[in-house]
Amino acid sequence: MGLLGGGPDTGPCHFDQGGVEVGNNGTKCPNCGTYIHYDCLKSHGLVAEDSNLIRSNDIKIKCPSCGHVGKYSG
Repeated sequence: MGLLGGGPDTGPCHFDQGGVEVGNNGTKCPNCGTYIHYDCLKSHGLVAEDSNLIRSNDIKIKCPSCGHVGKYSG
């Protein structure tokens, strides 16, 4: 770790308590700070994908802890 921190943003998954690394295998709620694996979001039905004919899809993610809904562009 350098002088300014710079380490990965990590924490335990809300569902299985396994290690989540934001951007690699999961995400973190910007509202409450809950960490969630992408696979756990999918398996618990907290992801909705809106098809876009142009290029990319916006994926809506619902936080299992506080209910915040945000978008992830994938």
